Amino acid sequence: MSEWLVNGIGAVAGVLGTLVWLPQLSKIWRSRETRDLSLASNLLLFATISMWTVYAFAIGAVPMIVSNLVGGAIVAVIIGFKLRYG
Repeated sequence: MSEWLVNGIGAVAGVLGTLVWLPQLSKIWRSRETRDLSLASNLLLFATISMWTVYAFAIGAVPMIVSNLVGGAIVAVIIGFKLRYG
């Protein structure tokens, strides 16, 4: 598989993996309701994203770095809302 194709697949996967959290964030923003969210799951997700980001920096995978930084920021905001609204 060519490097161009591999990077393209990585970029698309990164965009989709980041976009998946926007509906949840939007719902929390509108309703200010987080009762049904698991804090533990979101903390584990944030830890996982953080480790993938470190790995991406180590191998120089720019699409992975960007998508994980954005995704990590979104999950951090969701965690913040969970802590604030319960």
